[in-house]
Amino acid sequence: MTTAMPVTLDPRLLVLHEETEAQRLDALVGQVRRSGITTPVAVTPVDDGWFVLDGAHRTTAALMLGFAQVPVRVLPPPASGPVPGWVHLLRSPLAEAALTRLLREHDGSGPVVASVVTGGRETPVRAASDDSLDWVRACRALAHCYSWSSYERLATLDPSDEGVRIAWVMPEFPRLVAVVREHGRLPAGVTRFDLTTTLDGHVGRPPADVDRVTA
Repeated sequence: MTTAMPVTLDPRLLVLHEETEAQRLDALVGQVRRSGITTPVAVTPVDDGWFVLDGAHRTTAALMLGFAQVPVRVLPPPASGPVPGWVHLLRSPLAEAALTRLLREHDGSGPVVASVVTGGRETPVRAASDDSLDWVRACRALAHCYSWSSYERLATLDPSDEGVRIAWVMPEFPRLVAVVREHGRLPAGVTRFDLTTTLDGHVGRPPADVDRVTA
């Protein structure tokens, strides 16, 4: 397998699929202003640019600071099947109360956007219908319940964890790209892409809009 060489891209070509978290972004802007972007943004090619798999905050910080280029690591498109989602672990009673109200009032018949585990009970949160806009709205409504609260990101849902757990359920990658193009970004921290693979041959002959990093 080809070893990836560092390359750079104009951050304006990068397609963000998740929102950023204000507190985290504020801290990162100061760090990037002092030291630049030290961890490349993970991207994969799509029809209208480069889809950011990991690095929404780094990309946004670069745009805010007027960077002309950012370091990137080019990966192949994700494998078939649903994109993995993060599990968010909350320990705030206020967030739990907000989620309880949402579960009580929300009644959808569309695809599941997440499963909420609270009080030993797992409850699916569904979109109102099969329409992609309803799916995005359901994601945003759920995230809004605890957008102000701190949480931990977990790779898997562990029944023994104390607190409220939100296990996000994502569609397949082509569907995710289409939804983001049509309806905008998803809440922060919901997708968990595999970042361990490298796109063979891509670095040796990069597209015209990719520049190699120079020392």
